[in-house]
Amino acid sequence: MAAIASGIWTNLPQVTAAPETITSGTVPTEWWHRRRDLLEIRKYQDGWNGFGADAPDPKMVDAAISFLHVLERRGDTPPMRVTLSPDGLVAMEWQGDGGYWQAEIVSEREVEWMRVAPGRPTEFHTELLTLRCRDKTPEFDWQFDQQSRAPGVVASGFAY
Repeated sequence: MAAIASGIWTNLPQVTAAPETITSGTVPTEWWHRRRDLLEIRKYQDGWNGFGADAPDPKMVDAAISFLHVLERRGDTPPMRVTLSPDGLVAMEWQGDGGYWQAEIVSEREVEWMRVAPGRPTEFHTELLTLRCRDKTPEFDWQFDQQSRAPGVVASGFAY
């Protein structure tokens, strides 16, 4: 993925046939499918999993949609799926020859990455979803144009 193309994050799966390529104005992209999935998750009610799980917090789903915009804008590969855990956390997943990646939205402003690769310890990384500015607008990273984007959006810190 482009924004984390240094260090251990260089081997994220690459899509050989670009699913996001639009051949006509009516063909949805993989990004569109993931946004649609998140909007469907936003509609889940209490007990959505058949075992009494609480309905997802709309703010968390909105944060996931914002993060999806961030990923698309920086040229990353679309996630293969989005999921909702019984505790209400939204996750995005990628899988390829180099392993498995998961980005879990743990708060409205923070994403925790996990990478599992064969023969290596599981790796963790935290990324901030928002940039803070004095006037508080725009709030989300994807709302900034490329020229006004401040460096250092990705927070450092790995745990092994």
